[in-house]
Amino acid sequence: MVVASINLMSQPPFMIEKVISENKIVNYNNQPLLLLDFWASWCLTCAPATKQLEILQELRPNDVFMVAVSDEKEEAISNYLRRNPIRLAVLKDYLPNSMVEYFNVYS
Repeated sequence: MVVASINLMSQPPFMIEKVISENKIVNYNNQPLLLLDFWASWCLTCAPATKQLEILQELRPNDVFMVAVSDEKEEAISNYLRRNPIRLAVLKDYLPNSMVEYFNVYS
């Protein structure tokens, strides 16, 4: 997970390739904080971390909106979600303007 404070007016535009699934806990309603959880299907610690973020999302629905972001192929993401459902919004990162690269996420 990466927590960063950014000024979006001075940053390059970020894009997502696809919304794989919507947040099943809360709808986006201009929450003051957007939390990006970068995860991968091969990451052993990502599944329990995501479960903790789902609990936090339930506890703070008006304060934060959580999004799970992966730069893997859509097939890999979908296969993972069949085995390990994620109730947060799941997005496929857009290449070549990847948020994963911009935030230097490597493990």
